[in-house]
Amino acid sequence: MSRLIEISQRPERLFLILGLLGGLMFALLTPPFMVPDEQTHLFRAYQIAEGDLIADNNNGRAGGVLPRSIGSADSAFWQLRFDSDRKLDPKTILDALHEPLESGDRKFIDFNNTAVFSPLLYLPQALAIAVAIPLELSPIGMMYLGRLANLLFVVVLIFLAIRVAPVFKRVILLIALMPMSIFLMASLSADGMTIAISLLFTALVLRSTITVDGVDQWLLLCAAAMGLCKPTYMVITILAFIIPPAKTGMSPRKWLQAALIPATSLAAAGGWAILIRDVYAPIHWVDNVNPAAQAAYIMDIPLRYITDVFLYYSASWYGGVETMIGRLGWLDTYLPGWFWTTYAVLLVLFALSDGDSNFRLSVWQRVISLGTVIVGIVSVTTAVYICCNPLRGDVVQGIQGRYFIPFLLPALLVAYNRKLTRTLQSDSIKPIEIRCYAGIVLTMWLIFSIGFSLAISLQRYYG
Repeated sequence: MSRLIEISQRPERLFLILGLLGGLMFALLTPPFMVPDEQTHLFRAYQIAEGDLIADNNNGRAGGVLPRSIGSADSAFWQLRFDSDRKLDPKTILDALHEPLESGDRKFIDFNNTAVFSPLLYLPQALAIAVAIPLELSPIGMMYLGRLANLLFVVVLIFLAIRVAPVFKRVILLIALMPMSIFLMASLSADGMTIAISLLFTALVLRSTITVDGVDQWLLLCAAAMGLCKPTYMVITILAFIIPPAKTGMSPRKWLQAALIPATSLAAAGGWAILIRDVYAPIHWVDNVNPAAQAAYIMDIPLRYITDVFLYYSASWYGGVETMIGRLGWLDTYLPGWFWTTYAVLLVLFALSDGDSNFRLSVWQRVISLGTVIVGIVSVTTAVYICCNPLRGDVVQGIQGRYFIPFLLPALLVAYNRKLTRTLQSDSIKPIEIRCYAGIVLTMWLIFSIGFSLAISLQRYYG
């Protein structure tokens, strides 16, 4: 019991243990390609592993020339998607692990939804696959190896985020171990890296408000990395503007220093966009998609569009919270309402109480944080609407709650309550006992959460 208490008081150590163990179980036990778009993430990771950092455009199709075996790797598994009555015989996976790579037998494969992503998002997966290629490991073997490499890299980044954050350590822990978060970071998906970099960037911003005089070089590096994630997520770098109000003497120089951070992110995103300007191709599995015309349509009716977005989320926020916390698989593996509702309540409770009485966020800093979230939601929604929806279609098809996980920590910053934290730390209510009990409850909940969501996933796929 004393060991459990000790670990529960060290959120970064607790994450390292639960993130690695829980992620390892998800990585090994989730059937191949049962994470959204995992096959096309394998295509992009394999392409980068061979040294082709920029994808090809072949007659309006973005992708690359890859082994045929990579293209057909999901043939034994794709029927599992969206059919909860269909189960998988584990022998199917064992057989697939022995399928030959035959790297010389190639064809052009279309994967335009991931072809435009930067190599940064696939660094660990590609390194693992690069090691496996000379060994002629099977495509499924490469997939599992890439999952494990991605998991290890992402866990390290989030561990650093929890360690450097001056407050909200347990909030970051809760976000990082949401069923959806751990499901993504234990896969080939680029979303795991995006979530990890966003958490690390936000933690560095919080640290900079109290410890850094000038521009933190690590913050600049992380801002550049945000720019190399999906372009809409560089909006998070607006958070840099909460740094100057925390400093004495809010001079123009400090605001310019803060502006350098999103500018760095924008430069990185712009540079990558220039490199892939000839690669982008509209998706072809949705009829009547025309990004340029869709963007022009939005510019013609901007107020109506913003209103439609607001009405859409006003009516669908419940499902958004559910799919953010955890609807696994191809959104076909449901966790019960009481579970993800409890998880959401815990996130809010720890946001209200998991702080430091010496750390302050002003009204303006909260406004900046909330504004970042709102701009981010509109940006992600608009990107999906432009690229994945029929021209002038309803707002908005294809949105999933997982897209907004990077904005969850900035959103919860608005709830930061120093007065409540100070009350909980007062001598009259035994703060050591409260922190101890809170840590134990959180630890037990997270262990239950990982085990429960994994059990539901196993039941869904194996029966």
